[in-house]
Amino acid sequence: MELIEGKFGLISDIDAQTMRVKVLFQDGADDITTDWLPIMVMPGSFYTPAANDQVLAFMDQYLEAGVVLGGVYNTNPFNDADTMGFKFPGVELQINKKTGATVFKVSGSATIEASKFDLKGDLNLTGNLKVTGDASTTGKVTATGVIKSAADVRTANVSLNTHMHPSAAVGPPTPPTPVPQP
Repeated sequence: MELIEGKFGLISDIDAQTMRVKVLFQDGADDITTDWLPIMVMPGSFYTPAANDQVLAFMDQYLEAGVVLGGVYNTNPFNDADTMGFKFPGVELQINKKTGATVFKVSGSATIEASKFDLKGDLNLTGNLKVTGDASTTGKVTATGVIKSAADVRTANVSLNTHMHPSAAVGPPTPPTPVPQP
């Protein structure tokens, strides 16, 4: 098979499992739809076709076999020459090529799965944090609100729930440190 002709067409059907598409070439009265064509993605690019996307396909002389080279884009969804990425309904990734600043937006929930996940740098969280499992820190923890525990709070193996002071009287002679309980 010799691919000899580059043609612009529109995605008419997508096989997401095999990443193949059918392309409609609108040639006046003789519209032609190809058989399934593979999509060739260039290194450093990201392309997921959608129905009616305009693409460039390289085809044989009979338009029976070929390959889709990629999409043809006429607008930048970010309106900024320094920003690249992708934008789909509900998902957006923006990367500034000059500064490296990255924005990832998801309208629904997102999951990251890894055997280990490291974050380096400062982390600012707007919203609630729920930890399932143990949490530890080598630095201090500062709170401006109430700290609650459904079970107990311990410091140096002294329980806030079960520690006792030697005197039940109000005020002295309570020693300066709590008495640990077994």
